[in-house]
Amino acid sequence: MQSDVESLKQKKVEIQIRSLETALEQARITNTGDITRLEERLRVENENLRLENEKNEKLRVENENLERARLYEESLRIKAEEDRTPQHWSSDQTTANPSKPFELVRVHDRQVLQSLQDLLHGNHIGQGGADHQGPRGYTRLKLQSAWEVGNRSLWGKYESERTEIKLIMTRMDAQQRSLLPHPKLRAGFARAGSELAQRGEPYESIVNEVHLLHGLGAPSTVHTIVAGGFNEHFSGGNAGTLFGDGIYMAEDSGKADQYSKAASRDPEQEKVDTLLYGASAGALQGKELRYIFVCRAVLGCILQVGQDTDHRLGTQEPVFAAGSRELALVPEHLIATPTHFHSELAEIAPASGFVAHDTHTEALGIQLRFREFIAFRDTQIYPELLMAYARE
Repeated sequence: MQSDVESLKQKKVEIQIRSLETALEQARITNTGDITRLEERLRVENENLRLENEKNEKLRVENENLERARLYEESLRIKAEEDRTPQHWSSDQTTANPSKPFELVRVHDRQVLQSLQDLLHGNHIGQGGADHQGPRGYTRLKLQSAWEVGNRSLWGKYESERTEIKLIMTRMDAQQRSLLPHPKLRAGFARAGSELAQRGEPYESIVNEVHLLHGLGAPSTVHTIVAGGFNEHFSGGNAGTLFGDGIYMAEDSGKADQYSKAASRDPEQEKVDTLLYGASAGALQGKELRYIFVCRAVLGCILQVGQDTDHRLGTQEPVFAAGSRELALVPEHLIATPTHFHSELAEIAPASGFVAHDTHTEALGIQLRFREFIAFRDTQIYPELLMAYARE
């Protein structure tokens, strides 16, 4: 606003100068006595214009310096967030220069183990449904072991992403945020996840931060994920990409279990077994273990789809801005700054089973399809815990 006022003042002075120049030319023709007075006025006006320009330049430099200072302070704040690690970490990853790129720390805390077992209490365990047809011969998932993943580098990237999404969502008021879909996780799962969060790293609710499950189709990838995180570019290798090329997660162990495959006895898996179990890895012979990651996920602005996987639920708006990896823009009436949706919430069920912003229907007749949450940036997910479990 200030710069607009200064610009108008400068234009006014320039108009006055041109008027005086015209009058001066006329004076030369008609009256030489007026020339001296007009020349003096012209000199004064030119001096005023010079001073005004100097003043504007000083204001411009001051504004640039203020903006640089603001950006510098913001970068320091974000860097401090990235350098912070969860208080409950029990590994050397809490130090500024950890001796190892990552650590897997065996979980012995009984409360944590109970919360993890609660996460494995899913629906329709082994009963198939629309994802897998026919009975599977088991009805329970039992936790065998668990590890906490400590990776300072991955956590820093996750923290940075969470901070950036928080800055975006704080530009929206509560009413605007309420018009977007909410995770509404299954009650038992949400309770167990909250217990995990309360032990040291509370959720950032404004960014829809939650715990979700990711079943491993290839347990030998444990080492890759704990070292470098998830990679959306490899999506579909295990179970397809019905809802886009992203990282798929679930709120129900019944769904995560459908993706999980038993550990093989190949050389790559033997390396993972040694990483997890150390000298006791040999005792795993004959055990059919499967693995699920318990992930922290920042869902941010959620785009919801139903039976029509090409359009946002209840609209004819496309799901993707381009291809099958970049989600569409959030509607302008919800946020003025152009912003792509951060994640996708998907559930397949008969069309009559859907209600806008609440499609949490897990079983409809003989058709069963669990809800899925899909993120399209690996930095939105941190693999916080790894569970080894058996089917019973």
